[in-house]
Amino acid sequence: MRRLPSWVLCMSLAFAMTPVSHASAQAGPSYTLGIGDRYRGPDLDFTDEPTVVAVAGRAGVYYVQNADNDLYRYNNTWYMNYNGDWYRASTYNGPWVFVGYRSVPQVVYTVPTSYRRSWRDYRDVHYDWDRPDRYGGNYSAGAGTSFTLRLGDRYRGADLGFNGEPAVYPVRGRSGVYYIRDTNNDVYRFGNSWYMNYNGDWYRSSSYRGPWIFVGYRSVPRDVYTVPLQYRRTWRNYRDRHYAWREYNRDRYSSWRDNGRVRYGNVRGSTSLRIGDRYNGPDLGFYGEPRVVAVPGTSDVYYVRDSNNDIYRYGNNWFMNYDGDWYRAGSYNGPWVFVGYRSVPRDIYSVPTGYRRTWTDYRDRHYELDDNNRQ
Repeated sequence: MRRLPSWVLCMSLAFAMTPVSHASAQAGPSYTLGIGDRYRGPDLDFTDEPTVVAVAGRAGVYYVQNADNDLYRYNNTWYMNYNGDWYRASTYNGPWVFVGYRSVPQVVYTVPTSYRRSWRDYRDVHYDWDRPDRYGGNYSAGAGTSFTLRLGDRYRGADLGFNGEPAVYPVRGRSGVYYIRDTNNDVYRFGNSWYMNYNGDWYRSSSYRGPWIFVGYRSVPRDVYTVPLQYRRTWRNYRDRHYAWREYNRDRYSSWRDNGRVRYGNVRGSTSLRIGDRYNGPDLGFYGEPRVVAVPGTSDVYYVRDSNNDIYRYGNNWFMNYDGDWYRAGSYNGPWVFVGYRSVPRDIYSVPTGYRRTWTDYRDRHYELDDNNRQ
């Protein structure tokens, strides 16, 4: 037998010891996906809409038999399990985005095994739903109270991954409240508004697509933040986790400061308002006309129960007591102007204490009526 040169033997041995890399399901959890990541697998190579077959026992679910991956159609949305992870698209030719099984309808990820080519466990292989830092940044679920939210802050968590309006289900015992069952977060619809509890804090939007704004539980309808426990996936206490409602240090609102000096003092008359001054407090966060309740014992006075401030409607006008002073507006969304209690109907500034959240004395805190320079 002819002896091989030594350099050939060395190269052969080195090649045999080199590990082969596979971008396949064998990778296990060696890499991590993030919600919203684009699909980067092989081209699905569809030139036309693929032929689908109905999945037995799953109404509305269809399966693509002639494809390399496991593809499903449910209503107008397409779902794909690739490499053990769930992707979604609004059309068969993509773009496909990783959404995780919690954004996949249950009737899809529980299809019989005969309709599963490459997966068995419906839970995502490369996304750890239990890890505390899955959202990243200061808004991670493990951040505890290490950061503070301000009213009006934008939602900065993971993309919710809605390609179309999500299916909602009525909440038992809560008239008009609907819950999105197939999503990672707790999202609710009430009237024309959407509410989300993310990381223990309440956000609101006028659309399921956002933008989502932190408003706090006091701007969330009571019927929403008191839903039964079976309609709460990530929260138990309805009070916001990263906003201190009992904290009266208003320095937390940077907009309330002028060059480091607090705009209003703590003693009546220590800093004066003028009639006609504009309201300079935090945004009230109304996307639509707020719900009001009638104040008993008064004529035509209504109170906004789900708000951070004390806001009242009387006739065609709105009145607000903010920081102990009275403001008026022709609309719930302002502009609000300081008018003083003498321009407020008596039925409003004498409402029962049960309809006063932030004030007790009806007289204005920062306007001295005896001041000759009051204007």
